[in-house]
Amino acid sequence: MIEMETEETVGINYWRNITNKELDKILEEARGLIFLIYNTAEINDIIGFLKRFRPKEDIDILYISLVRSYYHIKMTLEEENLERKRLFILDCVTSMITDVDEESTFTGGKNIEGIFRKPPSDFDKLKGTIEEGLSLLKSVGISADMIVVDSISQFINLSFPTEHQIKNFYRFLDESKKDILGIMHDTMVILYNDRVGRLRYLPKLHADHIIRMDVIKEEPEWRG
Repeated sequence: MIEMETEETVGINYWRNITNKELDKILEEARGLIFLIYNTAEINDIIGFLKRFRPKEDIDILYISLVRSYYHIKMTLEEENLERKRLFILDCVTSMITDVDEESTFTGGKNIEGIFRKPPSDFDKLKGTIEEGLSLLKSVGISADMIVVDSISQFINLSFPTEHQIKNFYRFLDESKKDILGIMHDTMVILYNDRVGRLRYLPKLHADHIIRMDVIKEEPEWRG
């Protein structure tokens, strides 16, 4: 039998646009719109980051997934302790592969739940998808504290965006802060995968925090 070699995470480096506090101290009280840049990250790396947010609080998360299926996320996190977080996944991936029940809704009874919707085609439809997910959670008595969008790389390349694309992106961020964030939903994490090239545009005037997460992986040493 041939054994497959797999990569292991050996370290994660964080870069941020705030220099007067340590990252964990920031995340203990962070609210608002957070723009998270990552090079390559598995779902357990992302959940590890999210668990650092306000670790003493119970936090319900609406996770809008544009790149990972609910089944993949659930299987990966089966052995993961979510601690005081609950994850409600709005899967916009599976419907591109197979037929799903797009009338399904959240029940609010588990630590990880998923429903399925067609992928949004632009930032306006993405905002509508977020609002639908929040409304479905509200119907079962849950007001999501945090919204995560993984990732907006599907809509814009911040290395070489057109003027129209960057204008729509900034408008999406501003409208999300105005129309979605508030007392009930106080944190929104927008993920961006920068593997396509060096970022020439950062939403410095539109995000409350900009954080970079570099995941370092290496193959484990073979032991015979």
